[in-house]
Amino acid sequence: MPDFKLRLATATDASFAFKVEENAMRGYAEQTWGRWLLGEDPQAAMSAFEPHRHRIIEAGETAVGIMAVDYFDDQIYIAKLYLLEDYRNAGLGLLALNTVIAQANS
Repeated sequence: MPDFKLRLATATDASFAFKVEENAMRGYAEQTWGRWLLGEDPQAAMSAFEPHRHRIIEAGETAVGIMAVDYFDDQIYIAKLYLLEDYRNAGLGLLALNTVIAQANS
């Protein structure tokens, strides 16, 4: 398994975040609603991106997924965790979850 890193997103990660979410969720959205709702106005979806809430999941030097995390006084809430298809089922999602769990426990 390549080196794993979870880094804070920046505004320049918006298009990557949109791409990862589409890669992970488009099929489910089309099955549920008959269309990919974010695809109707991808520019608006990208402009609504909140970098402070997102972490970029990296394997080696490659960005492979996103995680949206909200921090509260008494809890940490994981709003989303998406990996690009080629990186699923390799343990990277578990590493990302364990990183946040460790933060919650400290």
